[in-house]
Amino acid sequence: RAFRSELPDHLKGEDVRAPDGTIWTNLQVPFYAEAYGKVDEAGYFAIGQDEANVKITQWEDFSEEDQDSARRCAEWIVQQVQNKVFWPPAAKVTYEDFDDLIYGRELVEAFAWEGESA
Repeated sequence: RAFRSELPDHLKGEDVRAPDGTIWTNLQVPFYAEAYGKVDEAGYFAIGQDEANVKITQWEDFSEEDQDSARRCAEWIVQQVQNKVFWPPAAKVTYEDFDDLIYGRELVEAFAWEGESA
């Protein structure tokens, strides 16, 4: 992804940049290529609701440099999570996605274990 303005401070490091200078936002294809081993080509299938919305898109000029860069980005993300760095902070929301699941109880109460240990 290319940014239209100045990058946020937390994304200015080289670890989050793809070889073409854009910022990694989707590592799925490089991860599959990594899992598969050495690949000469990469791409993805888009499966829509009908035949007109089904396509195969090839990643032109996919390279080991792309794979290495994606790996560095993933390692940076893991390091951020391990260090409990979740930046930028989310704005306070006025809704709770899980209210329907916990039936008005506190989340800890809703998922408290009752019974024998596993």
